[in-house]
Amino acid sequence: MGEKIKQILSGLPEAPGVYCMRNAEGRIVYIGKSKCLKKRVNSYFVKNPKWDKAQKMVPFIEDIDYIVTDTHLDARLLECALIKQIRPFFNVCMKNDQKYMFLKIGENFRRPAMKLTARREADSFGPLRGRGPGERTVLSMRNLYPLERKRGGYGFQYHVLPQEMGREDYEKNREILLEICGNTGAAQRFLKCLERAMKTAAARQRYEEAARYRDLIQDWTYLKRELNAYEDFLTKDAVYAAPFSKGYKYFYIRDGLVIHTGKGKDQSREAVCDYAARMAREQVWPPKEAYLSLPMTEKGKVDFRAIVYGHIGEAEEGAALYLL
Repeated sequence: MGEKIKQILSGLPEAPGVYCMRNAEGRIVYIGKSKCLKKRVNSYFVKNPKWDKAQKMVPFIEDIDYIVTDTHLDARLLECALIKQIRPFFNVCMKNDQKYMFLKIGENFRRPAMKLTARREADSFGPLRGRGPGERTVLSMRNLYPLERKRGGYGFQYHVLPQEMGREDYEKNREILLEICGNTGAAQRFLKCLERAMKTAAARQRYEEAARYRDLIQDWTYLKRELNAYEDFLTKDAVYAAPFSKGYKYFYIRDGLVIHTGKGKDQSREAVCDYAARMAREQVWPPKEAYLSLPMTEKGKVDFRAIVYGHIGEAEEGAALYLL
């Protein structure tokens, strides 16, 4: 470790923020965030770093920049924006959002019932950040077609070899797939049907079949979360009030995205509603933070929504969420 790095490490603040690791050429090779910059950045330069990535990356680090933020949520959103803009070599997550895929339900009985597509099409759902679960689901579901409606759920049989469907079966199957992909309740009912089928197969000692159901349950659980997690969240405006050193930071959320921020002395409903009403009257949403000025594609929005939704779900101490 050079003297320059030692000086930077000693001067890091105990505050939330984003850090950028630079190589000898001045190029940013990694971007990270933390609730405490001092603690996090110093952890890369211990004798035995916890992460393999840190061990590989540290020899290349010649300089470190950092940006102090008001809150950890600010840091998470800013990190995401910078990764998408700069695309550092050692970052993996959030960098390649254009590789995210949509789950497309087929329209022609001579075509696959489900497939992955790179672009939004009719009867498509997503985007999906994890391509693997989508690909496995598309393949595994072929062994269950045709799906049927049963009282309180759905019926299917496991076929070692995929069955061909005629037009009528294909259309009924298609309606069910649209329902499962587009509705949280339907997806949950389908998962329960898969669980019953797995237990039945295991009880009859059909262990390979039970394992297939088990894997489908895991992948559909992921897909359900990706496709439907924000269903209610996206329909309402909200304000999230998070504590910081000078009071409270207000995050105005619309369509699952932070579109404006403000500051206040408390997180009472009265104070938050006053802030929201002021924004509504002015009808002006200037980007007060760097991450708010980044143009976002449909695929790019997925990561920002996941950050906002996940952060709010962590029940940050002293924070409050108000639906408007």
